[in-house]
Amino acid sequence: MMDGNRDSKTKINLKRKNKIKPTEKITNDFIERLKQAEAGDALPPWVQPWRIDVVYGNPINALTNKPYSGINSINLSMTQDKYGFTTPAFITFRQAKELCKEDPDNHNLKGAKACGFVVKFGHRYYDQNNKEIRFKDNNGKHREPTSSEVDRLNLRKSIYQVPTPIFNIDQLSSIPSKVKESNIFLQRLEQQKTEGDNPEWRATKLTEIVDTLAEANKIDIKERGTKAFFSPALDYIQIPTTFKTEEYRARTLLHEAGHWTGGSFKNIESKRLGRDFTGEFGSKKYAVEELTAELTSAQFCREFGCDTFAQHTSYIGNWLTALENDKSFLLKASKQADQAYNYLKDSYDLHLKSKADIKATIENMQLKAVASKTSIVERSRLRPCMQ
Repeated sequence: MMDGNRDSKTKINLKRKNKIKPTEKITNDFIERLKQAEAGDALPPWVQPWRIDVVYGNPINALTNKPYSGINSINLSMTQDKYGFTTPAFITFRQAKELCKEDPDNHNLKGAKACGFVVKFGHRYYDQNNKEIRFKDNNGKHREPTSSEVDRLNLRKSIYQVPTPIFNIDQLSSIPSKVKESNIFLQRLEQQKTEGDNPEWRATKLTEIVDTLAEANKIDIKERGTKAFFSPALDYIQIPTTFKTEEYRARTLLHEAGHWTGGSFKNIESKRLGRDFTGEFGSKKYAVEELTAELTSAQFCREFGCDTFAQHTSYIGNWLTALENDKSFLLKASKQADQAYNYLKDSYDLHLKSKADIKATIENMQLKAVASKTSIVERSRLRPCMQ
């Protein structure tokens, strides 16, 4: 069995021994991978080339199928790479115990250690004397205060982090049928093994998806010149007319679409996400925006089962400086990338649903027309002839 090198005391170890926040631990691992990439000894942490025996994707909880977000998604992607897990499907220790109860002989974690952790965030509130103030609902359970309560009591909010040990489903002695039936990554893995490698099909698929994504979000794209960029002032994306491959075009467009989500203009109906584009090259603002776009592009490539790659390796040095100077840098970039991804994906999903609804309506109308025509013909046959 695959086995991580971290035990179930991950929570205690991080808090008492290392004395650093869980997100700082993730950032340090990210920095190490970037340094290896800069030296040419490894790929950047978000880059995962397609493999027939491994499925890469945005990490999910194997039981709920809910995707992990932000810095947790990045952390679990690095965890999958580190241990060579076949899918990015993870479970907590409590979930593993529940699975084991159903069939303890076949579904267990004997000898397995937590391969990593996910970070859960919470809030604490303090008054002017630095005393923690807690709020409870009518059932005595903890609740968040209302904004009026925070203002009235003049409370200070503090965010805390709790690391929770995590396991990959590869670490189970066998995978339960309920997980096999619902897990999209296990299904994709079987499909890959059956169909084999087809890079041309993947490139075509990615191109179609990206073009539909741009259409769904009504992105103004100008194909001209030799440079690719998003113009915040004029609100359009420019990409060159020629690329080495169609796949490079699609990935470049995804990167620039990541930037596009940050636009905020008076002359457009939607304010989009309104990020700060005032940073110059080499500045922290510029670095966080570029990493946001890079992570957004990588999320889409992982989601649709295509290669991810380093779009802008020239920025690695800039990112390293920013990451080492500010341990919250990755947290901010990953959160912004999540928002950008969801903004683009929501419009994409709505667009596909709308097209499907229109197609279904047309097909229904055609069926009714055929049925009506058939009915008329049948009635004419039954009608007696006039003498």
